[in-house]
Amino acid sequence: MALTARRHDISRALLTRWRKDYREGLLGDEPALTFAPVMIAAEPAPVAAPPAAELESSGAVTVAITLVNGRHIVVPAEIDPALLGRLLPVLDGA
Repeated sequence: MALTARRHDISRALLTRWRKDYREGLLGDEPALTFAPVMIAAEPAPVAAPPAAELESSGAVTVAITLVNGRHIVVPAEIDPALLGRLLPVLDGA
């Protein structure tokens, strides 16, 4: 054990403590850290919402959305796309 401690430039007491903590199950309970792939996309072009009169005549008053995590959300069809774009990632990650 002393050789291992010297090889890694740590004290023997610290190595002994880590071994004891590991045997007692005090180490390694945290989930492993992982990296998520990230892509930077161009800013989406603004989409104009149809006038409310158009929505009423078509009968499309609400829109049902199923998120990746399985949750369902129903929003008014005239919801601001920018607001929906900020809302969905929060709901999908919750």
